[in-house]
Amino acid sequence: MNTTVRRSAPLAILALAAALTGCAASASSSSTPPPASPTSAAAPSASALAAAPSPTPSPQPCTAHSCIVDDAKQLVGSIAKDESVITAMSCYESTVKHAAPGIWTVDCTATYSDGSQIAGIATVLLSQSKITWEPDE
Repeated sequence: MNTTVRRSAPLAILALAAALTGCAASASSSSTPPPASPTSAAAPSASALAAAPSPTPSPQPCTAHSCIVDDAKQLVGSIAKDESVITAMSCYESTVKHAAPGIWTVDCTATYSDGSQIAGIATVLLSQSKITWEPDE
């Protein structure tokens, strides 16, 4: 997102400089009046381009229940204390809760590489881009 703004800014500055150079060249020649169409066309586009690189707010993370479930499923591949690995994660969209600003929880069942299945709560911390797992043992 910032890259786009940085790429747009030089173009706006160049367009504004070209428009101003055109105006200055027209103003310095007092014997011939400037043509109406190029000057009037350059001024609006220069101001429009100068306003274009204004910063835009960053997109908000998805907080739909389906997104929270998808986020929790990213725990697949995590290693438990006993060295088993989560091979599958089944989460229940109807159990998604908004625990606090930027924090969501969902009830899930994790399937481990040793064949065990354990229920627990996945916590999605959107503000930290982090997901934690707390088994119900």
